[in-house]
Order: sequence, then structure tokens, then C-alpha cells
Amino acid sequence: FGLSNPTCVGMGVNCSYAVGATQISYQQADAYTDDLLGQSYTDFAASTSLDAASDFDNTDIYAGWSSFVQAVQTVFMFRSVDDPSTFLQDGTEYQLLVEYLRSGRYIGNTFHGVVAFNEYGQNEGRDPTTLQTQADGVAEVVFPSDFAE
Repeated sequence: FGLSNPTCVGMGVNCSYAVGATQISYQQADAYTDDLLGQSYTDFAASTSLDAASDFDNTDIYAGWSSFVQAVQTVFMFRSVDDPSTFLQDGTEYQLLVEYLRSGRYIGNTFHGVVAFNEYGQNEGRDPTTLQTQADGVAEVVFPSDFAE
């Protein structure tokens, strides 16, 4: 549904009782702090041009980059990088990062909460947010219960 589409992408009542999952909802925009940036998504958006554009639909882009950078920091914390200009072009460097991302171990905290990918690339770090569109066409969080309306 997307954060900036609280009326089911403008379809309103035509989406009555549809259920879908998302990475983040309005209710969660302040709940998680990104470890790399030290901000919630709301704080981050307010400090950039995103807030003016109400561009809350692109949280996955920023959370994805944050997860990647946090994984690189962890994997290469005690390893030297021979040539930064060719970083990850070396098969060993690339394989180390991929193995870590698929390991199921903690990657980091993002705007979406904890990130830990399984071998299939699915984030098992937290339960996905599930929304249900009501009869009036407005999407409401139904799971996780901490954020349910």
C-alpha cells in the first residue's frame, strides 16, 4: 500500500478488506532507529527533501543501503581491503559479503527494524507489517499487534 497511499493507492472502497504486507507503516515511522544514521525514518525525512515531497514510499531504498553498509562494516571490520577502487570486484571479498548476508545473523537496525536475512534472502529480523483495507478504503495495520489500530 505504501505510506503515502493510506486510501489503497487512491482506489478507496474498491480495495475493501484487501490484505497486504509492507516494510513500514505510518505507525512505525518513529518506532525504529537506523544504526548507521542514528535516526528514525521520520527524522531522516524531515532533514532531507523527502519530507517536503511526502516521499515515504521509498523507505526500502534507504534501509537497503543501510543494511548493505552495516554488513560491509561488520565483514571487513578486521580485514584489510587491498584496493578500495576495486572493492567487491574480487571474488573473495564478494563471497564473504554474500555469505554473511545469507547467514541469518544480525545485520543491523534500519528504519524497518532488525535485519537478518535467511539463505533465501528473506528478512527474518522482524515480522512484516500487515495492513488490511477497511470498508471505507483506508488501510490499517493489523499486525504486528504493537502497531495495530
